[in-house]
Amino acid sequence: MKQIISTFIMSVFFIGCTNFKNIEFEGLYTYGHEVSVFRTCNDKKTYWLNGKDIKTIEDKSLALAFLRSKPYQRIYIKFSGSFENREMIGFEDNYDGLIYLDKLKSSDEKIPLFCK
Repeated sequence: MKQIISTFIMSVFFIGCTNFKNIEFEGLYTYGHEVSVFRTCNDKKTYWLNGKDIKTIEDKSLALAFLRSKPYQRIYIKFSGSFENREMIGFEDNYDGLIYLDKLKSSDEKIPLFCK
């Protein structure tokens, strides 16, 4: 009986520590003045995006905005990351949630037809 209770407690502990890291995301990213927004393909929910490789895609979105002479240009990205479970502050509070980008896999200014 003692072993069953111990196993149950350990299971609850490990389940509680799960943070859903390494989720594969793909969709549209937009960067600009007070905006760092990600939306998965064919979804209406938008998320504030933070992360390790964020500078790479910020620069790509800004370069496209400069090239097109129009701010807030979307780019298509694929990355692994996780949903952040913390209080949203400032402009983050205008979105459906927070996502943390752990590893950028690809980015492209051409948006695939299946991703609208």
